[in-house]
Amino acid sequence: MIKQIFIDTDMGSDCDDVAAVAIMAHFHKLGKINLLGVSHTSANPRVVEYLDMVCRFYGYKTKNLATAGKEWGIGEFREGFFDDVLKDFSYGAPESGLNAVQLMRKQLAKVKDATILCIGPLNNMSRFLDSPPDEISPLSGKEILAQNVKEVVVMGGIFADKRYAFYGETFDVEYNIKSDVYSSKNFIENCPAKMTFVEFELGYNVKTFADTVASMLETPIKRAYKLFKADSRESWDVIAALYCLFGENGYYRASADGECVVEDNGKTNFYEKQGGKHRYLIETASKESIVAYVREIEHELF
Repeated sequence: MIKQIFIDTDMGSDCDDVAAVAIMAHFHKLGKINLLGVSHTSANPRVVEYLDMVCRFYGYKTKNLATAGKEWGIGEFREGFFDDVLKDFSYGAPESGLNAVQLMRKQLAKVKDATILCIGPLNNMSRFLDSPPDEISPLSGKEILAQNVKEVVVMGGIFADKRYAFYGETFDVEYNIKSDVYSSKNFIENCPAKMTFVEFELGYNVKTFADTVASMLETPIKRAYKLFKADSRESWDVIAALYCLFGENGYYRASADGECVVEDNGKTNFYEKQGGKHRYLIETASKESIVAYVREIEHELF
């Protein structure tokens, strides 16, 4: 049985999101997964055109795209970056009838053993969790998550009191979690589905997609990386996408079961706990072999 996957992303101001969504669209085209839909954490209505452009270019032609509602949409979204990536690739602006929560309810209520890939802040996920029964489904969001979702993959978190120096800052709180701490805390601590964290460390020293940037072929991925001024880029969202597709597969293993607790400032703590719903990925291969692994997938997208 092929995997049923739904993506929630903040794609629009960075480039690794573009690569992650493109990978999933590509494997949908190959029939290896069924991509149920893609939602965006921003409420900017132009986001749908951006999502549609990436998805269609790499093989996912659908109307199952949505943005956050105006009252809860968040996420950095740079119009200039957006316009430059769209140039030469846009298919026009498709209509978006449902917001992100409604689309999740519609698509996830009708499947079993689905996987949700979260590669942005958790504002949509928190709203979905708290959504009541409606005309879309007689189930609440929490019931849909409990009955129909096998795993939620969250690119986010920094565990074990680690600190990182990055772009002139030193920090111990990860961006996706701190962007909306209330939603992060609510979703992570109350979601009934199993949750796997791809924490900041896994993508921090794994820079990929240099071959795409150096290639002669113009693509949405290359455009996004070049505009981000990246010859290659840290691979947080890409690694999360590949875990969704292939599981632990010799490059990673899951930690012991436990519980992730989110502090009021967005700091994440992981405590081992028998029967806990949470776990995080641990590298079991060298950085060089992981880069080579990602490069194989990258070349499929040329």
